[in-house]
Amino acid sequence: MKRLDKYIINLFLLITVFINSCANQAPPDGGPPDLTPPGVISISPVNNSINFKGNKVIIKFDEYIERRSFIDAFRITPQPKGGFEINYSGTEVEIYFPSGLEKDITYNITINKDLRDLRGNNQINKPISFAFSTGSKIDKGLISGRVYPEIKDVVSVFVYMSDGNNDETLNPEKDTPIFITQTDSEGKYAFANLPAGRFRLLAITDADRNGLLDPKYEKFSVTYSDFEINDSISITDANFLIEPVSLNINSQAFYSLLTYDSLNKFGTTFKKNEDNVYLNPDIYIYFKNNKFSRFQLAENVKLNDSLNNEVKIIYDWKSDSVLLIRPINNLSAGSEYRLKINPDNYLFQVNFKTVFENKTSKVSGKFTSRNEILYPVQVQLIFEPQKLFYIQKEVNELNPNFEWDRLPFGNYLLFSFIDENGNGRFDKGNYYPYEPSEKFIYYLPLINLKPNWNVNNLFLDY
Repeated sequence: MKRLDKYIINLFLLITVFINSCANQAPPDGGPPDLTPPGVISISPVNNSINFKGNKVIIKFDEYIERRSFIDAFRITPQPKGGFEINYSGTEVEIYFPSGLEKDITYNITINKDLRDLRGNNQINKPISFAFSTGSKIDKGLISGRVYPEIKDVVSVFVYMSDGNNDETLNPEKDTPIFITQTDSEGKYAFANLPAGRFRLLAITDADRNGLLDPKYEKFSVTYSDFEINDSISITDANFLIEPVSLNINSQAFYSLLTYDSLNKFGTTFKKNEDNVYLNPDIYIYFKNNKFSRFQLAENVKLNDSLNNEVKIIYDWKSDSVLLIRPINNLSAGSEYRLKINPDNYLFQVNFKTVFENKTSKVSGKFTSRNEILYPVQVQLIFEPQKLFYIQKEVNELNPNFEWDRLPFGNYLLFSFIDENGNGRFDKGNYYPYEPSEKFIYYLPLINLKPNWNVNNLFLDY
């Protein structure tokens, strides 16, 4: 009897261990730290398969994956009518379709960057995408592009069917997309195997992954057009600008960039004793807790050279507390200047020096287009360390060249857009009511201007 009891106890312990081993996901212990994201070894059916008759998809990874992350990352379009089940076996994942799949349909599967491995909690760097067809033909429509600039937030790209009947009613706050992917580490994305049709795209920082836009908390961007595609027509320039290339005045980023006096009354875009200043600089002054009129403030803002000669300046109020001043004429190269702010008998002074003539540089290039462009094209050169100082030129097909000289050294961003409404500013469009953005070129890599260094033959190809 004792032997039987011992046998029953041992059997119970064995069953308990077996159940726990099935219920708890655990990779082998030991070894060096895991710093590598999971990779795919095989997918069945293989990408772009046709005539698929099965009822399950099997993905084999090179290590154990975190199951919850797979559930969050997995998406299949269109949704199978009978739903699907996800089963795990070691490093394999099986997606089972209990009611099978519809005939003559292209199915797109995306596993986004939420997927992590179990051991090191490493996320994949770019989405995993593949497609298969249950018929003799597979859809091959392609839309690809890039989201600029590179940001830390995870950016999702949504695709909506725009059939002409819903153009004015489609609202990303309420309507879910039919396709979703994420950008890779460089901001690039692609939708392959799309059906023929007309599509609208939206890029958002989809923090809650709910497939809807919340404009209060999520950044967004639209493209320059809706896109009509089929198997022979692809779109490869569906680009987004999700953050402005230059800082918005009165934004938190603008205020954090400024240099303040010891009493925190004033802020300027110049650091003290800066010695690489453009010869015709834009100087922003922020009057914190302002209690004076614009006239009183402007009367107490002066720019002087090293001999204390007053420099004539233009005053341009951007708000009641932010003033932009600019010299009427170019400043002298390699010279010292003093910016004086003196309201209420309190003097705040910033000394700076313009770039030396023998250290100035030049940037030049040309705008080109394969198709006729009926609108002017604006080209901006933005000083990357500040993102406030930029210079702009308008070009067109008759006068396609642009050039800037006597530039201070440093990193610059070249940005261009087709100015359809002629206001001289880039218009990002809107998601609802829908208004496309202006088409743009975000030139990469950044232009690194060294002292006495020219960068020529830059081409902006529309």
